[in-house]
Amino acid sequence: MLTFKQYFLCEVKASKSNIALFKKKYQLGEYGSESVRGIHSAHPQNAINLDSDIAKLIDEFTKEVKRGTIKQKDIFGFESHGALLDALEAAKKMKSGSELKRLEKGGAVRVFENDKAIVIHPKTHEASCHYGAGAKWCTAARDPRDFNSYTDDKGVVLLYFLPKGGPFEIAHDFKVKKTFPNDANVDHLLLLYPDAFIDWSYDSSTKAIGQYIKAAYLNNRPSEPLSTIAGWSEDNAASVAQIRTYMKRVIENWNLNGSEIMMKVLGDGWNPAAEEMQGQADYLMHMAQQEGLIGFLTTAWGNITPGDPGAEEPIEDNWTNVKKVMSFLEQGAQGIGRDHPVKEDTRRNAKLAIAVYALSDESEEWLDDEERQGEMEEVTGRDHSFGKYTAEAYNAEDANINVSEVIRAAGLTSADIKKISEYVGQYAELKKLKEGK
Repeated sequence: MLTFKQYFLCEVKASKSNIALFKKKYQLGEYGSESVRGIHSAHPQNAINLDSDIAKLIDEFTKEVKRGTIKQKDIFGFESHGALLDALEAAKKMKSGSELKRLEKGGAVRVFENDKAIVIHPKTHEASCHYGAGAKWCTAARDPRDFNSYTDDKGVVLLYFLPKGGPFEIAHDFKVKKTFPNDANVDHLLLLYPDAFIDWSYDSSTKAIGQYIKAAYLNNRPSEPLSTIAGWSEDNAASVAQIRTYMKRVIENWNLNGSEIMMKVLGDGWNPAAEEMQGQADYLMHMAQQEGLIGFLTTAWGNITPGDPGAEEPIEDNWTNVKKVMSFLEQGAQGIGRDHPVKEDTRRNAKLAIAVYALSDESEEWLDDEERQGEMEEVTGRDHSFGKYTAEAYNAEDANINVSEVIRAAGLTSADIKKISEYVGQYAELKKLKEGK
């Protein structure tokens, strides 16, 4: 039985007294300058509209309280009217307990669960949107066409992997070569990346040094050594010393986080299995692996020392990617340092998905065919096998990853994969029977 107070909190009515109390609590209308949904009270008609909107808001709030989707059940218990609106909008997007039970019963199946992951098979578009919320998968988008295309036309059984206790940890084999932060390497890197003087400082004299070095290259001559440039003035000496310090910290960040940053910026195009490099991204990552930060930056200049005869401006595509990587590394140079390294964006591994091709005629050609699976792996640089089925894997950013990476992250054993595969096979056969295939 509800107490009077509990009942009152759940049953706030949009009465005149409650509307007046609402306006006073959240400084609306005559009590302040704030508004509800853009309605201001400066005009008499707007005051009427304000009361009407507050009444609607109270009714909506009461509805969500009854659905059990909002924790703070006292409409007058929020810090601000904005906080109330945020909580209400979030509540509207949540499923109630009964809705979740119905959804899981009719629209989704909990296929597997261990201490690391829950594996959900969304059978309906509604379930896919719910369990795929926060991921950029087209199958979890508001428009159901991609979901229908995958599950019906392409014959895919979707498996959504939901982590327990934080994002999944995805291991990869890519490792950059470490670079020593000695004086020679620091100066070499700064001459390869004169934008450090331009991007890493607000000081005009520091920026001028970077512009001077770049101007020398555009005139097909090497820049003077930084020690020479530092000797031209006290301001130059201070600027060079400052940027040298930043570059040392950038090197520290490269050694600690370069692998993750490179994968973040370029990893989706990297193919470690390919015998030949397929593009600029592969080449940049190859040089980072083999030669470290110096090799990575040299690649942007076509492996020709800037200012030497035959040298030109940096390769545009390479330089764009170099700028992105250096931007992440520079976050450590501007005060974060090696004690607080730049971390990989974990949102990409908040959820994972495997699309299992278990229903289409085309996919059946790949089943139990190790040679063709090997051909796919050679072309894409990723494995495409889940049990006996051909499959593709995606992180939450909708980037392709190895199926084996999902398996490792979710802690699946061979027995677990067999169990899940049996479910997939049974579901596929039942669906074929229902559709008369």
